[in-house]
Amino acid sequence: MQRVKVLASGKYKFVKNLTKSKTSKGRSATNPRTSEKKARKVRKMTKKKRRNSSGMTFPLAVIAPLAAGLGEPVLNMVADPSPESIKQSLNHIALIYTGYNVINGHVQPEMLNKGLIPLVIGLCVHKFVGGAPLNLNRILARAKVPFIRI
Repeated sequence: MQRVKVLASGKYKFVKNLTKSKTSKGRSATNPRTSEKKARKVRKMTKKKRRNSSGMTFPLAVIAPLAAGLGEPVLNMVADPSPESIKQSLNHIALIYTGYNVINGHVQPEMLNKGLIPLVIGLCVHKFVGGAPLNLNRILARAKVPFIRI
């Protein structure tokens, strides 16, 4: 009898018969031959392919609605840095993203259209377009586009 090895191409290669010393069926873990084989299998299974990172990137689908909602209150804060103006600007930010007017104590859900709803839509776009289904972020990274991700 001769041993046969099947190559990746599907062809057969005849190899020499190696004589093995007879040992008991239950090898112990202290046997160096078996421990090396086990260690190799573990390393191969846990080794993952690493991708090079192109540095810091900005997810546009999330930052654009966030900047749109914060634009007007921040500009008002910068234009008039008085404590009353800052208080009104912070109230406006809370109103846009929570729908609750802190000063009056009223709920105004129509104000969510300026801040929270676009932000949630941007997060969904970032998740589904930039992630697993389409992987546009990976395509942008391979094309070496700096700073921009979806």
